[in-house]
Amino acid sequence: MKLLRYIGLALLVVLMAGLAAPYVDATGYRERIRAALEQALHRKVAVGKVRFNLLTGPGFAVDNVVISEDPSIGIEPIAYVETLDARVRLTTLWTQSLSFSTLRMNNPTVNIAKGDNGVWNFQLFVHEASQANADRFPLIQVRSGRINFKIGDYKAIFYLSDADLDITPIAPDRLDMRFSGQPARTDHAAENFGRLLGRGVWRRSAAGAGEMDANFELERSGISELARLVQGHAVGVHGVAASRFRVTGPIDRLKVTGQLHLEDVHRWDLAPGKSGGWDLQFEGSSDLVAQTVELETDRKQNADAPFVVRFRLSEFLRDPKWSATIEVKDAPVAPFIEVARHMGAPLPEGFSADGKVAGVVGYARPGGVQGQFTLSESSIRLQNAPPLNIKEAAVVVDGEQVRVGPSTVALSGGQTAEVDAAYDGAAGALAVNVATREMNVSELRTGSGRLLGADAIPVLESCRQGVLRGTLAFRRDANASVWSGKFDLHNARIDVDGLAEPLRIASAHVEVDGPKLAVTQVKGRASTVAFTAEYRKDRGARPPRLTLDIPEADLASLEQAMLPMLRREAGLLARLRIRSQQAPEWLRARSLDATVSVGRLTIGEDVWTFSKARLLEDGATVRMTAIDAKSGDAAASGDITADLNGPLPRYTVEGTVEDLPYKGGALSVEGSAETIGAGDDVVANAHGSGTFSATDVTLPPEGEFRSISGAFEFTAGRKLKLTGVQAAQPTETYTGAGATQPDGRTVLELTGAKRSVKVALAK
Repeated sequence: MKLLRYIGLALLVVLMAGLAAPYVDATGYRERIRAALEQALHRKVAVGKVRFNLLTGPGFAVDNVVISEDPSIGIEPIAYVETLDARVRLTTLWTQSLSFSTLRMNNPTVNIAKGDNGVWNFQLFVHEASQANADRFPLIQVRSGRINFKIGDYKAIFYLSDADLDITPIAPDRLDMRFSGQPARTDHAAENFGRLLGRGVWRRSAAGAGEMDANFELERSGISELARLVQGHAVGVHGVAASRFRVTGPIDRLKVTGQLHLEDVHRWDLAPGKSGGWDLQFEGSSDLVAQTVELETDRKQNADAPFVVRFRLSEFLRDPKWSATIEVKDAPVAPFIEVARHMGAPLPEGFSADGKVAGVVGYARPGGVQGQFTLSESSIRLQNAPPLNIKEAAVVVDGEQVRVGPSTVALSGGQTAEVDAAYDGAAGALAVNVATREMNVSELRTGSGRLLGADAIPVLESCRQGVLRGTLAFRRDANASVWSGKFDLHNARIDVDGLAEPLRIASAHVEVDGPKLAVTQVKGRASTVAFTAEYRKDRGARPPRLTLDIPEADLASLEQAMLPMLRREAGLLARLRIRSQQAPEWLRARSLDATVSVGRLTIGEDVWTFSKARLLEDGATVRMTAIDAKSGDAAASGDITADLNGPLPRYTVEGTVEDLPYKGGALSVEGSAETIGAGDDVVANAHGSGTFSATDVTLPPEGEFRSISGAFEFTAGRKLKLTGVQAAQPTETYTGAGATQPDGRTVLELTGAKRSVKVALAK
């Protein structure tokens, strides 16, 4: 019991001594401590206040320690230490020359520097340490330190925060080193990095140069934060990265082997990617003197990976320059499409591709992306569209510019097209050129439009079917997207609003240049009406121009072809007279200036020739002016206006008809009329007025009249009224009037100087 009591008292005395030691002035040891530190560190050392420290072993606590740099490296001290705990070797405590077994630096700032001679200060330090006897060199510890990096007088933007470091002598030629710290930049706040851990051995070789054998680990870190560490700014890619690697050899010829683990790689605004992540084995070298790192994925250990990644970093402490390349050889295209989609590439909905890809693409800072690869035996598919088969296509990447082709694209039905494309990411500009000897219009409607996200191709956007031969070019920039090209169109069916059936185009030549459109040499048919035409449109010069030549038609067929435009069902509100009937949007937006010619137009029993009448279409108002029609010796001229706002067209006619055959002579009429409806209703609903004159007509039962003239009015139901009639026979002149009788005959009553007569006109 007494022994235990003595032991307890001894421990209490030691504890009390340890607690009191820091308050005991140790100034008398100050110079001995400074000299011992200089001997241990092989550097000039300045010290501040000194106190005893017994709790961690017999030693001292030294404040404000400054450890000078080797003059060959620079003038700034290698370390500023807030508090240095120095544990004394017991064998030297009572001697004039102190020696320390442990030096622990608390909250220091340490400068890892390279001199103008290319030598790092830590090289000198560990070399000097390895030359010392292992039993004389202290264990050096750094706790919660900041480690800066310097090149000459330039202090790097990178540093390590919250760093811990242990350097332990284990043999005259070997030092054991343990390290942990967090990478950081001086121009950014603390980021979400995992710690960088390391443990290894420094060996001094027989030649005098040192060699390292160490294992490092980068704990799980955000990819975006790692990119910000290197680049200085975000790159828009999120995910998690972690790595383990081994470094061996002299610092100017280090061999590096390890593994990189990636998880949830995705663009910032998209969901995470492949679950489980990727594990890539890599190998390479590093030269810490020249500040270079070269790595590449191990082909043997990454046998399942369809690519080889190479990475090079230089001047990583001064002005980081780095490059990365991906080499692919006959790898499947599909995984790369999925990666591109997950990284936010603007791929159309339902886009997929198969085949193989081979080539090299790299990224450098500075410099950007560059590379070249080839797609072979590829098939590109879009949702609900036939595949586009590409035998081979070369792709060149230069910065933000990408060029594809020219390459041959195999389409359905054995058709092919030569395609080349260029994309400028900086300007957001896309250019695509297509040349084909024969291509179905459906390939462009279902394929290119979706693939390019383009505006509709003029003419072809309304084309149900057809074949084109020629060239097309698509251009898109930040402001607009336009098509241009020259091609022939054959056997096409084109939907036109207002026509009963699609236009059937046997052949046409099309030239597109942005807003300008010219469709020439058109041969086609609308329902049963054949025609030739020429159409020109310029967005800056309205309205579009049309030249239409119809060899032969009858009025009934023309009306039937345009029936959807002429006759429309009224809506419920219009039928209830709650709201007036409105023309459809496509009709209200229509504008056209046309010249129309008809070789033979059958109207009833007569055949007329129309020569270059002008048709003006302004929304739901259609005017035909400068009508010049002939039928034998008869001629007609005038204007016709059609109002198509209602469910049935309303017509207004003004004009003259001359030398129309009538009763053995010739009849001329001048006047105006209005009507509404379609078909026979046009005549039945007509009403109007005018004047007439006739020569050499025979009116039974009175015989021949040399001339007859007057005014007329007619109303719906074909009721005619004649006034101011003047008639002349060889021996008599007459005046009178006439009207339609209940039996449908029009009777003309004439009064002359000698007699009065009645003549019957045709029903």
